[in-house]
Amino acid sequence: ICYNVEDPQNFSAEYDKKITVRLKLTQHLPLLGPKNQLIKMLSHFAAVTEQGDGHLIHYKKLELVGLRVLQFLKSSERLRNTLLHDSRATEDSEGYTVFHAAVDFLMSFCECEPHYRDFFVKKEVFEFLVSCIALAEQVPISQMLVSVFKNNNMRINLQFVDELVKAIEDNFSKNQQSALNAMLV
Repeated sequence: ICYNVEDPQNFSAEYDKKITVRLKLTQHLPLLGPKNQLIKMLSHFAAVTEQGDGHLIHYKKLELVGLRVLQFLKSSERLRNTLLHDSRATEDSEGYTVFHAAVDFLMSFCECEPHYRDFFVKKEVFEFLVSCIALAEQVPISQMLVSVFKNNNMRINLQFVDELVKAIEDNFSKNQQSALNAMLV
């Protein structure tokens, strides 16, 4: 917007109907660009994973990037809400956030690269994923856990069962889908 400082008229829509200034104030942080880039990258690698043929051999430790994105669920409330916000979401459609992209990538990773599933079964990774379920109910982390354990012949112990029972108890009243997915696991 350019205007002449020496002009005696006020700079307002009252004098010139073509002048409009709209500001949208929001409580979200200015992370739209990096957020969209992460969504694009994770969606790309989800497609690469589903393509098959061992394409992920060339991309070392990409599953860690997905988990690092999910770690933002444990960040401050303001940052978490900024990342959970999707400006294109409407009442009819759910939002697609960076967390959704990370979960979609990790789900396709578990389904298409089953030899990597042991990584998600490790105690600290599994406990982290279970703890994230309650932080953002709209993100389908529990469905990802179903993908990890579907057709998996690993041995389970009592601690594993206790973690799943706790997940069912924590989410039964708030998020029935997460409780159902915990029972499927």
